[in-house]
Amino acid sequence: MKLKNFKYIQLLSVIMTLLMLVSFVPATALNDKTEQSVSPTSEKITEGFEQGSNSQTETEQETESFSMEFEVEADKGNSGLGTAGDASSGARAPVVIGDGVYMLENLYYTGYYMSVRSGSLDAGARIIQRQYSSGTPISTFDRQSLFKISKVTGTSRYVIRSMLNNGIGLGVVNGQVVTKELPFDDADVNINDTFTILSTATGCQINPYGNSNSLIAETSVSSDDPAFGGYVVCGSASGVGNRSKWILTKYTGTDRYGFDGTETSDIEDGIIKGAMGTISINSWSTVIGANTPYITIDSAYLSIVDFNWSLLNLQATFDGIKCDDFQINLEIRTGSAQAATHTAVRGYTIIPDVVGKTAFVQNVATGKYMEVENASTAEGGAVQQWAYHTASHMQWIFELDGNGFFRIKSVKSGKFLGANSSNVSEVKQYGTVTDYLRWKIVETSSGNYKLVCKASTWRKSVLATPDPTSGDGVDLTIQTTYTDDSSYNDEWIIYGIMYLQYWNSDTDNVCYWSSTPTIYVYNYENSSSFYFESGVNSAKSQWSSALGIIFNHVGEDTASIKIYGVSADSYYMSTGKTWPKHVTGMTNYEDLLCGYAVHQQDIKKVSVMLWATIYILHIPESPREMDETIKTVVHEMGHALGYMGHSWTTTDVMYYAPHAQYVLSVTEKNHIAQIYSLMD
Repeated sequence: MKLKNFKYIQLLSVIMTLLMLVSFVPATALNDKTEQSVSPTSEKITEGFEQGSNSQTETEQETESFSMEFEVEADKGNSGLGTAGDASSGARAPVVIGDGVYMLENLYYTGYYMSVRSGSLDAGARIIQRQYSSGTPISTFDRQSLFKISKVTGTSRYVIRSMLNNGIGLGVVNGQVVTKELPFDDADVNINDTFTILSTATGCQINPYGNSNSLIAETSVSSDDPAFGGYVVCGSASGVGNRSKWILTKYTGTDRYGFDGTETSDIEDGIIKGAMGTISINSWSTVIGANTPYITIDSAYLSIVDFNWSLLNLQATFDGIKCDDFQINLEIRTGSAQAATHTAVRGYTIIPDVVGKTAFVQNVATGKYMEVENASTAEGGAVQQWAYHTASHMQWIFELDGNGFFRIKSVKSGKFLGANSSNVSEVKQYGTVTDYLRWKIVETSSGNYKLVCKASTWRKSVLATPDPTSGDGVDLTIQTTYTDDSSYNDEWIIYGIMYLQYWNSDTDNVCYWSSTPTIYVYNYENSSSFYFESGVNSAKSQWSSALGIIFNHVGEDTASIKIYGVSADSYYMSTGKTWPKHVTGMTNYEDLLCGYAVHQQDIKKVSVMLWATIYILHIPESPREMDETIKTVVHEMGHALGYMGHSWTTTDVMYYAPHAQYVLSVTEKNHIAQIYSLMD
């Protein structure tokens, strides 16, 4: 018992001695860059910041297994931090500083500040020394030379983050001080990427955690040019001297925050409808703990775009549903909390997938197409409507102009669709692009498009026909405002023109399914001489391979394609119709025109399939050979998948007449596969 009390007395004696050492440190030495006192009148105070005030210190002790660690706590906002002795004598102690944003000036090289090289937002950038000829990083709020320093709760370790991007911070790699990617929650930061801040009589020292013999220091050359050795390094504590000492000045102004985004190349000009894209955001904030960037779509626009944010790769993915303007909210969140500390709003426009493409433009009300009158190439030539044809003066190229607006150029003349600036109700073609010739394409509630003129006094004005019943040769006009009604004279369908490498059909039509079709199969004829099932299996296998799709079987009510094996009698019983003469198979379907395609200067129509029903005939009294039946099923399945018309080649499966060749040719596969590939 006596021995135990004696140990406590010895321990108390050590504590009192150290406290006396701390109390004898001159207060004026705390900001002394030359180890001499500085007159309070020479201290520089900048607006919104506090620099150079003397700190009042207090000691804080922690005990564990009879070991003791002394920390010196400084007032928040002070640049002069409390000391427990001078580094040269080895009497250093961890210091407790207030969490905040700081500039770090080197004690030895006055006027040189720790900075991120080249203002990099990414990990791997070297940390350099940077000289300011006038002012300070704080006075200009230069984020390149400002750092957010925060203490990891329950430890004596600090995380030092760049104010360029709070997702990167200081780290040490092979003796070099560089930026490293860090988790947004300080508690998740790797212990080897944290630091201990030590106090000396004249400044603070920064010690990489777990490496007590190393300190962060300036290199020996006092230059802010890295080519001359102006890097910040991690060196031996015995060899860096005063170059390892830093004066910390804290930002005490109002909270600041911001976002730096790197985005897909086309997002500034608009998002292509139906195409995936990404947005990645770097954020910064003076608020401690508020490091996590987050993006959400404004709730008012949920019907326009699918939008998801991933904290894993700090990227938002979007998929445009409708063509219109929408907004996203960029947030900086505290840790993993759901509430946003700060929010900014950024707007975007979803545009239709016609960028750089040639297209036909059809009025919904009249069914007529936009063209240049009399195929004119003259400046100021009138623009009118006419029945569909394939001449170049009815074809238009949609060029992205910027910020979601288009220039609409005539293929024939090379001039652009626009409003007459002298008479804004007139629609003409001109060679010089102004706001009267810039158009925003916005999807309407009916799924069509309105073409909005950008001209400042007519920003709500739209392209229209003067009358929903007007015919060929009627000039188009600019309507003051869009009317969302059933007349549709101010709504348009844009049919993009694709370019095809192959064509193997005697018609000018081709179709496709916008999503993988499902199938239902039923055989009314239970006969061993009817090779219906063999035909269905072959058709599924060959077309699945050709188009890269997999057919799923579903119920009759929900199937996209229904395939029936019938006799003339069972067909009549199920449909009430007589089977046509000289026909061994047939396909009924419905499609919807969605665009045009060009093959060797010939215009082809492209439609989307809505449904299809296949009937394959069995003749009980005169059954066909297996190969012929299989060929018929593969043939009709081709029609159901969009192969309109027939091949010219007599040995092709898609040739109109019956024969026993049921294996698809490469030409047949290419003809239909290219459409599915282009429309994917």
